[in-house]
Amino acid sequence: DKEYTSVKVQLNGQSSANSIESFFNRTLSKLGRDVVGPPFGKSLIVFFDDLNMPKPETFGAQPSLEFIRQFLNDGGYYDAEKLTWKKVQEVNVAAACSIRGTGSNMIPSRLAKHFGILNMAMPSPATLLHILESKMGRYFSLKSFTEEVQRVIHPVASAALYLYQQAVINFKPRPSTLHYVFNMHSLHALYQGMISCSSSDLTSQDMAVRLYVHEASRVFCDKLATNRDQELFKTYLVESMQKYFKDLATKMVFTKRYLNECGVMFTDFHSSLGDDKEKKYRLVNDHQQLVQTLIELQNRFNVSESEEYHLVFFEDAIQHLTRLCRALRHTKNHVLQIGVGGTGRAVTARLGAFISGCTFKTLKVKRNYTSQDLRDELKRVLSGCGVNRKPTLLFINELNILQVDKYKIVFKNFAIGHFAFFDIITDPFRIPS
Repeated sequence: DKEYTSVKVQLNGQSSANSIESFFNRTLSKLGRDVVGPPFGKSLIVFFDDLNMPKPETFGAQPSLEFIRQFLNDGGYYDAEKLTWKKVQEVNVAAACSIRGTGSNMIPSRLAKHFGILNMAMPSPATLLHILESKMGRYFSLKSFTEEVQRVIHPVASAALYLYQQAVINFKPRPSTLHYVFNMHSLHALYQGMISCSSSDLTSQDMAVRLYVHEASRVFCDKLATNRDQELFKTYLVESMQKYFKDLATKMVFTKRYLNECGVMFTDFHSSLGDDKEKKYRLVNDHQQLVQTLIELQNRFNVSESEEYHLVFFEDAIQHLTRLCRALRHTKNHVLQIGVGGTGRAVTARLGAFISGCTFKTLKVKRNYTSQDLRDELKRVLSGCGVNRKPTLLFINELNILQVDKYKIVFKNFAIGHFAFFDIITDPFRIPS
């Protein structure tokens, strides 16, 4: 019996044949003269994600996909350095791609013929509701939430699905709002927020409804760039509550005016002063206490850092900071701050990283900056995260991106997935024997 192992390769618009060849060279072991593959007794499954993302050249060629086609067709590839043929054994390929018309490109028919094609259709609303309801129900049951709270699972899942459907229909990406992207990740992000509170803090249906309002606003409304879109979202939020929460025991009034006035907010630091051992995701009942906590955290930040900040915590500043901290408390979450220069994006990121217990890093772009300098900086950041296990916030502003525009391939590969790590970290990835 063979032992199977797998590795994922994330393709993007800048993926090249050389980068895929480099991946094979670093991943596969030498089994004989001009023969490579996983260690004896093992089989490797290589999963290429976003197969139709590589950008065609001027005359339509896609070298990265042609490399994969050659491997599938002939069972090997040419070593570009030694100019010799390498035969590959015990390697199978699986791939995934999006439907055409979503900014992706066509897959050559000569490549597509090697795959057994399965159409993974979007789940139906009933299926999505079942998934969301099952996940929430399992978590609430395992963590021993009260029966009263567990009765809100179906209404919350139904309301969340209604909001998601309205967001997909009414908030579409346009040239001025390219970040309006809502998909199943949005539902998962809302689910993550709903399970952030402990059973000792989420004790009533009223509290669960308030948590839903807060998380739905963070997942959907925070992306919206105009007042018109934000007001339209609040209309759909109120509709979801009126439709599914009418039988729940809650003190909330299901109107936009009430939502604007009550200012529902949850944080994990307002009652613990950022102490990791005492951090609990709780409703902010005392706004003045939250302001005092932020002032104390800012004083601690000024003591620990060489540069001091003296911020005025007005309402918008508090909102931005708490939203950033909420994003940083979840794994695999990233933040895109949209705004003109001078609105405090860097300061908010620094203070938010301190409150969340993250090391703050930024690129130090200098004159005569080279691609190797960029790789070295990214390597130091990755080493701190992976080797030293330090939670890290890497802050990249538009000036960094403009100044190193000629190295955009490195940037895009680093930002989009695992693939560039093979080019940044020199130690090769090997399948254990």
